[in-house]
Amino acid sequence: MKAVAIDWIRSKTGFRLLLTVSALLLLSICYMLYISQWLSGEFEALCGGGGAGISLEQTVERITIRFVSTTFLFLAGGVIVVTVFSLSGGRADADAADTLALQDDDDEDDEDPIIEMEEDLMLPAEMDDSEGGEEGGAVPGAETMASAPSNLAHSYTRMLDVMQRINEMEKEHSIELADKNTQLQQEIAERKRAEAEIRHLSNRLISGIEEARKHLAQDLHDEFGQTLTALHIEAETLMSAMPADLVAQRQRIDGLVALIEQLGDKIRSISSDLRPDLLDDLGLVPTLRWNIEEYARNRPELQIDFQAVGARKRFPSDIELVLYRLFQESLNNVIKHSRATRFSVTLTYSHPKIIFILKDNGIGFDQNTDTDGIGLLGMRERVVSVAGTIAIISGKGRGTTIRVELPVSREGLSREN
Repeated sequence: MKAVAIDWIRSKTGFRLLLTVSALLLLSICYMLYISQWLSGEFEALCGGGGAGISLEQTVERITIRFVSTTFLFLAGGVIVVTVFSLSGGRADADAADTLALQDDDDEDDEDPIIEMEEDLMLPAEMDDSEGGEEGGAVPGAETMASAPSNLAHSYTRMLDVMQRINEMEKEHSIELADKNTQLQQEIAERKRAEAEIRHLSNRLISGIEEARKHLAQDLHDEFGQTLTALHIEAETLMSAMPADLVAQRQRIDGLVALIEQLGDKIRSISSDLRPDLLDDLGLVPTLRWNIEEYARNRPELQIDFQAVGARKRFPSDIELVLYRLFQESLNNVIKHSRATRFSVTLTYSHPKIIFILKDNGIGFDQNTDTDGIGLLGMRERVVSVAGTIAIISGKGRGTTIRVELPVSREGLSREN
């Protein structure tokens, strides 16, 4: 079997080689005939005077160009012929080699497990027919025809098994993916619940602190304010009742009245810092303007710029309180620590959030080495309690910038300022 196949391959190769050589010889003969005929025609035209008006150099150039182009065309045709026959021969050799390899494998593996499985799947009737054919001299090819249905049945069974395994793997992966997804959703829900609880507790803590400040401010205003007012009236009454010749005593009472007035101003200032009445009555923007004017009068060396864009209506009370406390803390840091000469405040409302920027040109601090103080931590806690974000940017000699974004809905807006 192998020798016959090899002889067949060799005969095919020799036939292809003969065809290739014949085609190349035919192209060469055509090329030589064409060149000789063309050159003889050109020579006769040149000798007979047919090329009058054309110089010898032009004639040589034309003949050279045509000769080169014609030679190139014939060479290209030869290359194409050789390539076509080589490719067809390579494919034929590869097919023949594959056929020989398959035949060798069939000869070596007589006991193929697939064939054994096919024999096991063969129907009883087919087994009887094959046995009867062997005993009674069956027609050639009957065994192959009888085994064809069993081969198809075996292939179909294997295909069903593979599809079933694929479906099982898909189900397993789907179940595993669903479990992972459920676990991830539970973790996300737990994290959100923890964040919401922390935010709620922080909000309650800050609300408690603000309520305590409010009650303390009211107590200072009501109790101490009334007492100081009565003391002030009594001191003035005492000074009015004293004789005019008691100059020293009257001066001492004047000093006492001045001290009472200073104490009253200090108590009003502390009460305003604890809970400003303007914030509850007029809103955030007028309160910020009033505070900036007060600081400008008391500290003319610090230039404070304030801009409010889009804030035409009142914000929710918790939002206004957070922004006011951020302004207070930032301004206190500027006065106490930064040694800045300029401080800018920008309030922008762009639905659905408020952008609050506080910036100074002070000495700043190194964020890589310096830790946040109590004031900055308190600012972060206040912003987080209303589901906002805060960014603090600073550096040595580059000042400090605080950018705050707080969410607010249109339903939370109230009457105009």
